Parts: sequence; C-alpha cells; structure tokens
Amino acid sequence: MGFKLPPLSSVRVFEAAARLGSFKKAAEELNITASAVSHAVQNLEDWLGVALFQRSGGKLGLTEPGAAYATAVGEAKPWPRRPRGCRDAARKAALRSVARPVSPSAGCCRVCRDSPSATPRSAWT
Repeated sequence: MGFKLPPLSSVRVFEAAARLGSFKKAAEELNITASAVSHAVQNLEDWLGVALFQRSGGKLGLTEPGAAYATAVGEAKPWPRRPRGCRDAARKAALRSVARPVSPSAGCCRVCRDSPSATPRSAWT
C-alpha cells in the first residue's frame, strides 16, 4: 500500500512563488527562469488536478486550494532557507572557479557551515 508524492522540485518552486507572490521573484531566488517557474507550477497543477494560482492580466494570486496547499507546504517543507547572500556568494564563487565546483565544507555563512544540508550548491548542479 503506497502513495505517490508530487514532484518535489515543483513543490519547492511552488512554495517560493506562493511565498513571494511572483514567478519572477521566485525565479530570482531559485536561480532559474520565470518560464521554468511557470512550467514547474503548471506541472504541479496538472499533477494535483487543481489550479493553484489565478492568472489574469499580469496579476498573480493564489486560489483557495492554492492558499491551503501553500500553508501545508510551508509548514512541512524539508529544505532550510538560506539568506539570499549565500546563494549569490556560492554562484559567484562557482563562476570564478569554472574548473572546480564550490567546496561545500567552506560554507559562506553560519547557516551553511553548521548545516550539511544547507551547503551552497555549485553552478554545476
């Protein structure tokens, strides 16, 4: 007896878009394009079989099921949030050292240093 989970990458993207209220801001935070955010959210909506966002005239808003799902995901999300500067520092360091990825053990801040699951990712992942 099992159950299927939704695509976790789409859930992570949805959480950022719902929290920030913008596909563009979510894209900036996740270092992906706004189009990738839109596709990930659409993928999750298709998987769940319900619209999570109302899109009209360039405005974005959560539907009632979307707001409930955002609350549930926000309370249950397993990934730690890092300050924006950490992601920027990791990306810049990775771009400076094109031949080698960023060392996860270095950590760019206390959060990244103290939590192995919160280490910055290189530009290669």
